[in-house]
Amino acid sequence: YVPAYNHAVKTVNNRRKVCFNTVTKALLKAVRKNAYVNTKINCRVSSRHPREFFEMLADIQTANIPILAIQNDDVIIPARVKCGEENDARLYVSGGCHEIVLQNTEVNTRADTWINLSRILLDVLDFCKAENFDAFYNETLASIKKYIFKIMEMKNHYERSWCEIDPLPLYSSTMTGCLENALDATNGGTKYASTSLSLVGAATLTDSLYAIKTLVYEQKKFDLKRFSTLCKNNYSDNESLRQYIINRIPKYGTGNREVDLFAAELLHNISMIYRDKDGNLFKNGRDGNYLPAFHPHEIFRTLGYKTAATPDGRRAFSPLSRGCSPSEFIEVRSPLNILKSISEIDFTDYADSFCTEITLQRMSPDIGIPTITALIETFIANGGSSLQFNLLDSEKLIEAQKDPDKHRDICVRVCGYSAVFVTLDKEQQAEVISRAIR
Repeated sequence: YVPAYNHAVKTVNNRRKVCFNTVTKALLKAVRKNAYVNTKINCRVSSRHPREFFEMLADIQTANIPILAIQNDDVIIPARVKCGEENDARLYVSGGCHEIVLQNTEVNTRADTWINLSRILLDVLDFCKAENFDAFYNETLASIKKYIFKIMEMKNHYERSWCEIDPLPLYSSTMTGCLENALDATNGGTKYASTSLSLVGAATLTDSLYAIKTLVYEQKKFDLKRFSTLCKNNYSDNESLRQYIINRIPKYGTGNREVDLFAAELLHNISMIYRDKDGNLFKNGRDGNYLPAFHPHEIFRTLGYKTAATPDGRRAFSPLSRGCSPSEFIEVRSPLNILKSISEIDFTDYADSFCTEITLQRMSPDIGIPTITALIETFIANGGSSLQFNLLDSEKLIEAQKDPDKHRDICVRVCGYSAVFVTLDKEQQAEVISRAIR
């Protein structure tokens, strides 16, 4: 972990002040000069930061150094305040790809459990006989809740054994709370002992539910059973219908406000599954909180390859959507449409990172720097949580596949990490190229 600036945010008259100074500039200039690949630079931004900071980040991105994880203080700090103290919330860092962890006060178990929301929806589609969409929607949320609670029950059982199997006395001695409580970090000794259960496929779920709402309950083109059969058969002999769903039913991330509001309500409802009737987060086996999360790891691809076709028109065994970005097969005409969509979502419901990825064509510095700077500013203004960029040239990527030795300078953002393109396996390369030509 290499911070892009000092995380100790000072407060004067209850107003947070940002740190952007010679240390910040020196670190970013070193990144720009040395073109690191695997050193993740976590950049905490806010509406109070100077444009110069954003321009330096844009310069790095334009130079084909896609190693920046951009975190929005204006959202992440309030999100963390919802489940802790403000002084602790200000001292957050990225504890992995984008996952949020509080410095010196939190042990967060994460990135070990992945919940495929689309798979749950397909199960509901298979058995549900709801007569109206509200009933179907509630049945879907109930099934997601049931599955999450099942995972919580299993994790609680094993997390209670952590302190017996693998205690961490030396690590615990460095963490606030462990010495005071006389408890190991693995036994709930830290001030915060949270667990993030990572959900997968936000846009896939949103678009699928919206398609069911439109086709089954509003247009009445067919019933739930027929839709279930279509998905099981991977839209076999129904390509025209699949294209209708893709092109005529509005999708999240394309700038359609009705769908965006639908997504915002859905994501809020899902976040509330983690809270009891009094609004308190459910507890894990270490007496810490369970936190909802949509981590942008490669699992969106792995789970997609094991999932049947979905009602949004996605083909079977293809990637699910990642983070809070649009589905992988949806045409996005402008990155501003993505930023418009996320503006409707209350990301403070998610105390862990909720990442947006923006894929752009490679650009020269004179175009790229002002463009990316403006996108960062818009992202902040629209209340996004975390952000990462990929600047890709599909022709260059295809050339690199054919002649790797001549293209070892091409670096890409895979998910929460970056890599030299030619070092990826063929499957990963194909997925990255598909982003470039979307």
